[in-house]
Amino acid sequence: MDFPSRIGLRVEIAFGANLSADPDTWDWTDVSGDVHSQSIQITRGRQDEASSVEPSSVAVELDNPDGDYTPRRPQSRYFPYVRRSTPLRISVQWQGEWHVRFAGEVAEWAPTWPYGDLSSGDYEGEARVKVTASGILRRLGQGQAALHSALRRRIVDSDPVGYWPLDDGKDTFSARPVVGRAQLFPWIREAEIKWADAEMAPWLESSVNVAKTGISSRIHGAYDTDGVTADIVFARSEGAAVSTMLVADAGSGDPGDPFTQIQVRTDPDDDEIDLSIKVTEDGAESSSTLDTVTARGFWDGRPHHLRLVVEQGGSDLDITVLIDGEEVITVVEPGQFAGLGGIGMGRSTPGLTVDEQTFLVAHLAAWTADPPPVTDMVRAMRGHRGETAGRRIERLCSEEGIALEVHGDLDQTMVVGPQHPETLLDLLQQAAEVDAGILYEARETPSLAYRPGRSTYNQGE
Repeated sequence: MDFPSRIGLRVEIAFGANLSADPDTWDWTDVSGDVHSQSIQITRGRQDEASSVEPSSVAVELDNPDGDYTPRRPQSRYFPYVRRSTPLRISVQWQGEWHVRFAGEVAEWAPTWPYGDLSSGDYEGEARVKVTASGILRRLGQGQAALHSALRRRIVDSDPVGYWPLDDGKDTFSARPVVGRAQLFPWIREAEIKWADAEMAPWLESSVNVAKTGISSRIHGAYDTDGVTADIVFARSEGAAVSTMLVADAGSGDPGDPFTQIQVRTDPDDDEIDLSIKVTEDGAESSSTLDTVTARGFWDGRPHHLRLVVEQGGSDLDITVLIDGEEVITVVEPGQFAGLGGIGMGRSTPGLTVDEQTFLVAHLAAWTADPPPVTDMVRAMRGHRGETAGRRIERLCSEEGIALEVHGDLDQTMVVGPQHPETLLDLLQQAAEVDAGILYEARETPSLAYRPGRSTYNQGE
């Protein structure tokens, strides 16, 4: 698409724009006065119906006598914002109205001096800069790392007080947090523990086989007397592994300041889940089992989500255990929980070696206020399997701060499988391909647009 110089032309650049913010909030600078008389060619679209849309591109030559468009030049009036990925748009005037014909991001600033034929007279040449810009697909397709799993991204976004993915390498000796400072250490230093043992599912990170010990940590600075919510993902495939998830409060155990531990114990051999409480005060310990339920279907080798909720309600503790979003235990017990003070997970099955039993755990997280809905966590654990292609594209763009124009009904799109840890662009294009839709660049803003496959039916009629 060529625009002869006789057509009204406007070139604008949004120096210093925050690419994750709404494009409507950007401040645009009109640089049309520095545009040389030239033909400007915009390329966009795809080569054929079977291929993906290519990034749009355009090149504009600007007069640069004062070096305002020279990158890394402190004397530039736009310093330090003369850089790559700066938004640029081009508009043309037709019948008294302006129409945006290109919106993208600068890929290169290429200053040239002296410019022109220096062989005649006293002509010293000119300073010019060639600005090459591309659509947003170029940035999304170059050098981007694979996204983490949907579950990890959802947990980090939910503002936990502590989060341990438990995907540390094979040679580690502790589990490092992604959120918070406390590391998780084995209960017994010499005990067998298999880090990065296996994947629970192809769409989740590697997990740890806690074998015949456990991992836990004291947590400081996360106290909240209203209670705590703790999540973990587990999968058992071999051996009758008895496992325990626990949260401890910040009590000292001194007189008048009891130390309380609440434990969820899973026993595949007896097909049971039980909830217990242990209180230590002034050297004396008391423990009791609060409830025991049958837990059929949770020992199938697939990942399952466990949530423990402890809330202080006056002089009572309201305790709830949920598995895969379903409440399996709810009790009210007299007691005190003095804020989150520790968390852990472990197991022990006498007579079995680490190679004879597999109980994988991963994604241990804790919140002291406003935990995310458990249904969100279960969907993320399953990789959002079963969502429509259109809604996946919408969700991913929202998570990454990318504006999206929609031309059609996102709920009338094909269903997709689990979201794997791949690059953002790969995930978007995979969803579009399943739906036979078109993912492309919006024309008026540096953003994406999507037309569902269903909306293209019968276009030729």
